[in-house]
Amino acid sequence: MPKLRAYQQQALFSRQAAAVHRPDENRQLIDMATGLGKTMTFAVEGGRFLRLGTGMRPMALVHTDELADQAVRKIEIMNPGRTVGLVKADRNDVEADFLVGSVPTLAAADRRRQVKHIGHLIIDEAHHAVASQYQTIMEHYGAMDGRITVTGYTATPERGDGQSLAPTWHDVAFSRGISWAVRQGFLVPPVGYRVEIPELGAVAGQSNQALDAALVDSIAPEAIVREWLKVASGRSTVLFAPLVASAEAFAAAFRAINVSAAVVWGDMPKPDRRRLLAAYERGEITVLCNAMMLTEGWDSPRTKCVIVARPTRSRPLFIQMAGRGLRPWLDGPIPREDQDCILLCVADSTTDLRTVADLSDRPGLVAEDGKSLLALEDEFDLSRDLEPDPVDAYGGAVRLEQFDPLVAQSSKVWTKTQGGALFVPAGRDAYVFLAPDTEGLAVAIVERTGGRRVHRRIPDTELAMAMAEDLAVEHGGDMGRLLADKTRAWRKERPPADSPMLALANKLGLSAEVDKIMSTKAAGKAGKVSDLINRVKASRQIDPAVAKIRERMSYPPARVGAIERTGRNA
Repeated sequence: MPKLRAYQQQALFSRQAAAVHRPDENRQLIDMATGLGKTMTFAVEGGRFLRLGTGMRPMALVHTDELADQAVRKIEIMNPGRTVGLVKADRNDVEADFLVGSVPTLAAADRRRQVKHIGHLIIDEAHHAVASQYQTIMEHYGAMDGRITVTGYTATPERGDGQSLAPTWHDVAFSRGISWAVRQGFLVPPVGYRVEIPELGAVAGQSNQALDAALVDSIAPEAIVREWLKVASGRSTVLFAPLVASAEAFAAAFRAINVSAAVVWGDMPKPDRRRLLAAYERGEITVLCNAMMLTEGWDSPRTKCVIVARPTRSRPLFIQMAGRGLRPWLDGPIPREDQDCILLCVADSTTDLRTVADLSDRPGLVAEDGKSLLALEDEFDLSRDLEPDPVDAYGGAVRLEQFDPLVAQSSKVWTKTQGGALFVPAGRDAYVFLAPDTEGLAVAIVERTGGRRVHRRIPDTELAMAMAEDLAVEHGGDMGRLLADKTRAWRKERPPADSPMLALANKLGLSAEVDKIMSTKAAGKAGKVSDLINRVKASRQIDPAVAKIRERMSYPPARVGAIERTGRNA
């Protein structure tokens, strides 16, 4: 089971402390920025509740199909040996150890009555919990009168309509925001630009229908495309439009310049929507224009530009939209430390459109085109004679542990084979690698003697990398040593002509690549040659194994927790 990061553990400790010291305040919020792993955290929280042995069960409440499916997969991974059940539409796994319940389904009294022995509620996207459906469910299980404990998870502990959360939630037990996460390296820096469309007039605050019509009739689609070409050309992009008509207009403007674009919306048939989202993940669609359906419960780390083509005065809504592009793309072509996210925001001279400044907790921060969030905050602090936050700034008694999967890409511990598969050494005799699979990624190990084993199918890259690192350590890998090896003094030198390293490179048929490295003026030639050798040797073991896994992708996936042995000399 992957280990939680330090701040996730601190979140659960803070929640437990609130339960001990303030037992009358049974409904507590955990505020975590998008991309910090809320689902993994509450999966572990629910598992800890089960281990109390009270005879009662935890249940996570979610409000969309995507969130429900995501929660089930991650709860299974984080709680091996426990059954995870889904209560949604025609699924009614009411006897499972850990339940995931759909809010629209449990709003029906007959479905609620079938779900018994609930002792702890977990509410995802907890800012929605003031709505009547949530309130009915919470009252049914004893959340509102203190009979059970409740934890809410949200990236936006406020509502765009201004409705107070106080009647539902007693306190915020733990909070980590976007700028903290960016400074720690868990999220990429957002960089904001405003696109002025004077002819729109004061449209923010109008109905979606009015916004939709105004955007379709304006030059906004052409203006957005023009600015996108200047600052974000080629980036995988998600565009938020009010309704389908404006989403179609924006997609048509991108197609007019031969940029692949598609439209998705809430009522689209699920098979069609899944097909388009999968094509976007494969890079076949560059711009995904959506009619406000991807604000929650959908993550695509390849997204490195977000277009807010829906003027809004709602800070929570803006944060949800911007958050779709802030996750690091760990297996992407750009090194983790060089990634950022462009936010293109349609604005006009009279509309108080929220911009990148609203992702900060600094009051009065003024946005400037082309400035990153951290640059704006540091300039704000310096102008007021305050010290800017240091790079390792943190909130509360939490620091990063020695090694973390989210910064692995920037530390160069993870490497790509010649075929593009991510891998990490597992001691002297094996590699752990990630391969595309029917359910996301397969975490597999290949031995230098030729055997390979698929250990788990994991739904997303972040979780797969964490699982793979644990597996590598179990088989003799040393993450700390790998990190240290990247800074050894010998790597900066030029290897002598008679060195064993060059002889091995020649034996492997790498003379041309080595000559190219040796002819450059850049330092670190020994390190680059060493990395080349290691990459080629690993590729010869891993890439054939990946090909075999691809061939088996039509087979039923392995049971969670099982090890699938696929034979020798694969």
